[in-house]
Amino acid sequence: MTAVALTLPEPPSANRWWRRAGTRMHLSPEARAYKAMVADWCTAMRVRPIPAPAPVSLELTWFRGRRSGDLDKRLGVLLDALQGSAYENDSQIVAIRATRVDRPGAPGVTVRVEAA
Repeated sequence: MTAVALTLPEPPSANRWWRRAGTRMHLSPEARAYKAMVADWCTAMRVRPIPAPAPVSLELTWFRGRRSGDLDKRLGVLLDALQGSAYENDSQIVAIRATRVDRPGAPGVTVRVEAA
């Protein structure tokens, strides 16, 4: 069974993930930077994506730096950022357990990705 545990910086809110240019939607500079940082982090830790079509389960804790923001908005951003680095495709995800904890001054997220 393959598993990886990561501690990452707090993901940006989904409200800041997408930007509109005319009729087209694109990733914001902040989103591109976060995705690149997660990819670099995974590369540095020698994480290899769990290959498709293997099912994947996730357990994560978001340590919220300030008392605002929704868990579901951060969850989507984090899952997008992990795609291609911790697992090949988000269609592999079959289970998610997510928790939010307020921790001012020490924001971040811990995530455990495991082949189910």
